Amino acid sequence: MNKSVKLVEGTEIKTKTYSYMLPLLCKELGVPKMMNLINIYIKHEDHPELDNHLFCLFSWSANKIYTSFEDELIKHKLFEFHKDVSSHHFLVCFKVGEEMQDNYDSFKKSKYSQITQSGKEQIIKFYNIGKDHAVYMVMYKDPRLKKQLEEVLGTKISSASELSSILDFDRETYSSSYIVESRSPLPKLSRY
Repeated sequence: MNKSVKLVEGTEIKTKTYSYMLPLLCKELGVPKMMNLINIYIKHEDHPELDNHLFCLFSWSANKIYTSFEDELIKHKLFEFHKDVSSHHFLVCFKVGEEMQDNYDSFKKSKYSQITQSGKEQIIKFYNIGKDHAVYMVMYKDPRLKKQLEEVLGTKISSASELSSILDFDRETYSSSYIVESRSPLPKLSRY
């Protein structure tokens, strides 16, 4: 990305990394949620060598509970680096831990249905989603979603095919050209 891209907190659609990997990262880090998280990325354009990492973009807060949370993240064994990206936003890079490695690998290959059963359960519990949610339907290759997609696409879909698009690595990559403007965050999952 060569031009600046404006991100307004709370208005952007979350990445697929946010939808699928965030719950697994939270479990790996031992935290119930990520306070003030704006988005999470699978790559960073300035650090292509960090191929087995997750990049979390946060909005900073002076609240003591939040600063304690931030300190906890930075002390974690999976912590790689912290970088201020604006006066109120920072990026934290984490290594992918052993516990989530297989799921991370499946996700990077856009094999959402190959996320382990325990990984799927973590995602479902984290977001409190049911069988009618798109992420659930994709992970379990729900026949209702398959039928709907076949109707929209006007073609049969192989049972071996995933029911969501492959990862768009441009969208899943953090760019230093992002300009983050503050606004009250309203988390939204990616469409699938």
